[in-house]
Amino acid sequence: MMSLKVISLVLILCLQIACSGDSKISASKSKSIEFNHSVFGWIGLKYEPNSDSEIQYEVFEKPIGVTFFLKNRNIPQAKELLDQVAVFITKKKEFEQLALSEIKRNLSQTEKRSNVDEHPVRLYKDHVLEAFNEAELQKIFGTQDPRDISDETFFNHLKLFDIVLSPDEETERARFYFTVSTEITYYRLVVVFDAGGEIIHLSTVS
Repeated sequence: MMSLKVISLVLILCLQIACSGDSKISASKSKSIEFNHSVFGWIGLKYEPNSDSEIQYEVFEKPIGVTFFLKNRNIPQAKELLDQVAVFITKKKEFEQLALSEIKRNLSQTEKRSNVDEHPVRLYKDHVLEAFNEAELQKIFGTQDPRDISDETFFNHLKLFDIVLSPDEETERARFYFTVSTEITYYRLVVVFDAGGEIIHLSTVS
């Protein structure tokens, strides 16, 4: 697993923000804030008062990207909001294992179902085996025959590739995305955690 010590922070400055307190604020009409976060490192943001869009900025730890979404009106509390989701990074390995356990549990359930939404992992596996050609199956799983890809083999090839944090959402605070290949398919599995670190949703998304 990758060490959190090697995380480098890259910010995509999409909007400009206003903030007060012990942060650095410019004297211009378009205000800016800069602060150092103990987990995410140096943060620099600007505020456009007439905009109410969301701001996205990213932390890259290859091959895992971490993306944050903060609503413009909440950016003045950015430091405090980031504090609330920092645990998903400081304990990333633990949350990743919780997510994988939920995926494995879901995959182990019977294939006979009345509602495919109850078995998103099975749905995702079916998609992979049906949509990937022989060369792609060979590249990912080491076999061209879908019949040779057991549930265990499929599960062992799932990789965490993206984390989305929403510090100002009341319920869905973190989404952990898994896939067998970011190059071959846009479909992926997502495990959603609430503010308390509990899993509240598992689904297949594209």
